[in-house]
Amino acid sequence: MMILRFLFFLSIATSCLAADSTFVNTTAVPAKKFSIIPVPIIGYAPETRWIWGAATGIFARFDTTRPSTILALTTYSQNDQFRLYLNPDLYFGPWHTVSELEMRRWPDSYWGIGNHTSERDHETYTARDLSASVNVQKKLGTAIGVGIQYNIESITMLHVESARQLDNPASRHRKINSGPGVIAFYDTRDNIYSPGRGAYCSVYAGASNRAFGSNSNYRSGNADLRGYWSLHGSHILAAQAWGAFAGGDPPFTELPAIGNEYRLRAYPWGRFRDMNAVTAQIEYRFPIYWQIRGGLFAGAGDVSDKISHFSRPNFKHSLGGGLRWMILPKDKVCLRFDKAWGQRMDAVYLALNEAF
Repeated sequence: MMILRFLFFLSIATSCLAADSTFVNTTAVPAKKFSIIPVPIIGYAPETRWIWGAATGIFARFDTTRPSTILALTTYSQNDQFRLYLNPDLYFGPWHTVSELEMRRWPDSYWGIGNHTSERDHETYTARDLSASVNVQKKLGTAIGVGIQYNIESITMLHVESARQLDNPASRHRKINSGPGVIAFYDTRDNIYSPGRGAYCSVYAGASNRAFGSNSNYRSGNADLRGYWSLHGSHILAAQAWGAFAGGDPPFTELPAIGNEYRLRAYPWGRFRDMNAVTAQIEYRFPIYWQIRGGLFAGAGDVSDKISHFSRPNFKHSLGGGLRWMILPKDKVCLRFDKAWGQRMDAVYLALNEAF
């Protein structure tokens, strides 16, 4: 999968400038600038064999302060696995709407539930996942806003390892998660992709209920707190605290988890999952040369069945650093390369924009 990511983001970096174009409206309405990024995808991974596909990213300004983005991609593997994904993230004055539509049949990993799972517990599974999420937010002032969200998802297990944790009727049963949620936020960031100063705080609460077509009842919520400080010139200190919580009877795929390229780097997504999860990370970002910047980061996090059961000695830690290439300097869109080390594991990441 590392080869896939490398080729994917290398294609973005090399094609973004060539695809940048301006469509001029001949009426009195001011011209709007669009950056269109077509991306070929090709790669290889042992669990999928050869992978190929295409993606298109569109950066546009319908709002005078923040750019809108639309990402669409489709990939297909030699093992008859596929992913189709659409993510419009649009700003219109005080309104902000972000949606995710996805069809996926892809391999994934499961280690069990709790903060003491072992690598010996690792198993793989393949599921067909159909999901949609729509979030509409409105600013009530210069920084404060509220929003509503609706999520619906259907998950059907197609393959599990024989005689392992997921090899049981409950896991194989089709899961439908459906329900609304509400969000409140405070946002004073100077940029949404690579902030240099300001703060972002959001609180979300939602529920999946049989009344909305779900086949299980559970509650979910999260809080995300971020701060950015300019130390000297383009030297920036960034910090984030995040927590997610669940109640009721959520399927394991909906449990709060830690890991991936955005939250507690060095650990794969879902390496640890339970009813509650928390992470904290701090990062120093600095200029190097031209459009190249650097970053040094440290993080900690853990999961627990109850909030009262979090224990500092159990927390997992990560350290790392990397480079950022500002591929669209005006909007501060960057290509990020990170290397992270955790407890008995490490990882390399290629991603768009900062981790937080």
